Amino acid sequence: MIRAAGGILTAVLLSLCFPSGNMAWCAWFALIPLILAAAGTRPSRALGHGYAAGFVFFILTLFWIHHVTALGLILLSAYLAVYWGIFAAGAAWSASWTLARRAIFLPALWTALEYARARAFTGFGWSSLAHTQSANIFFIQIADITGTYGVSFIMVAVAVIVGDVLRAAYREGRIGREVRGPLFGLVLVLGLVLCYGLWRVSGLEKSSSSRTIRVALVQPNISLADDWDPLLRSNVVDRHLALSRAAMALKPDLVVWPETAFPAFIWEQPDLFEKLRAFTRENRVRLLFGAVTRSGQAYFNSAILVDETGRPGGRYDKQHLVLFGEYIPLRRELPFLASIVPIDDFTPGKSNTVFPLGRGLFFSALVCFEDTLPELTRRAAADGAEFLVNITNDAWFGPSRQPWMHLDNAVFRAVESRLPLLRATKTGVSCAVMPDGRVTGCVADDRGRSVMVEGVKVVEFPVMAPPPTFYTKYGDIFAMLVFIAILGVVLVKNPGAEASNVRS
Repeated sequence: MIRAAGGILTAVLLSLCFPSGNMAWCAWFALIPLILAAAGTRPSRALGHGYAAGFVFFILTLFWIHHVTALGLILLSAYLAVYWGIFAAGAAWSASWTLARRAIFLPALWTALEYARARAFTGFGWSSLAHTQSANIFFIQIADITGTYGVSFIMVAVAVIVGDVLRAAYREGRIGREVRGPLFGLVLVLGLVLCYGLWRVSGLEKSSSSRTIRVALVQPNISLADDWDPLLRSNVVDRHLALSRAAMALKPDLVVWPETAFPAFIWEQPDLFEKLRAFTRENRVRLLFGAVTRSGQAYFNSAILVDETGRPGGRYDKQHLVLFGEYIPLRRELPFLASIVPIDDFTPGKSNTVFPLGRGLFFSALVCFEDTLPELTRRAAADGAEFLVNITNDAWFGPSRQPWMHLDNAVFRAVESRLPLLRATKTGVSCAVMPDGRVTGCVADDRGRSVMVEGVKVVEFPVMAPPPTFYTKYGDIFAMLVFIAILGVVLVKNPGAEASNVRS
């Protein structure tokens, strides 16, 4: 029972670190109770304790999903908890190893499990350990090399080594040679990472560009019920237009509306669409907005650009669809699912779109939660986008932690690609994320609230078109290397364990 309580303590402590904020420091040490508890039991029992802890953690962290589906929250948490169970079993299995080996094996195992769950099935990378540090600007700069996985790796290494330091101090009253070596190595790595972060941030601050642009981010704060009410369609469009006109005095180059901002099918509402076109012509400004589009019998969740002459300037179709939100898997094989979740399937887009902005500037769009997927950001950067725009509808989840956790993901996309990432959301958080991960230009009310408020914000930023980062060019090489590290550590001989066997 005490060992199970250690896992639950980890779950509670770590859940308090999401979204990133005042408790982010705790994430560095939150895994210690789970690791220490697992070290004193069999791998099979640790698997169960870790699974229970993981289930509690994901229920607490992803509780906002219950606004859409309580059953989905339980099933998703039950699945994601498997990864925690495997980690706890690994901690128990490696308990007799030297600290140096465990300080590589356990961080590599955790990182490999994060990588696996971000890609298995449709992939779910939310609640990564690294996301707790999105406000720790100097530390997260290594993401342009390793992605989020390098950040998580180092944090787990801290938990493993600090846990052993505490255990040694408690049992023996001193820190032995076996602990001092890994501790020195950890301090050295942390120093190098922070030096790299200082260098990257200072370099970005000193960089200058003669090309600056202004983008108006519109946050209408429209509920889901009003969004698709046929009687309110004109009011919805008029609210977006009123907010957009309020920003025209600052002469933005681009106005951005959220996902599905157009509350009907464009081909069925030509009069409403003409309002948008008239706005762009009158103000000589380009408008990016979300809408449902159709090609033949296929429906798409799209981002559409209208240029300053009122003509279409390009369209991007969302590539990564939401499971049970935008499509039903195995619809033909399991037709009963369609009766449980009565939705029509959207069709995924096939490629990225690079939109022209004039003056030789180009950008790409990410729809909904696509800014949580690093492979899409990498693709956009490789195609020549100089900044990114995420349009999303977070109104599904109400005034919860979800908008802030979504933003934590976006911070890492900006750092990984070194591209500004702008966000226009229906209910919050609409803001700009700079290439070093700083969040600025949030839409907010007089009390500083950014969620469930209406407003518009014009953000101005330089466009520097940096060379591709290591992560943009090579992707998750670090995540691949951790699998090799796991294999190497498992295969290498363990002198400590052999000596123990001889004595026995």
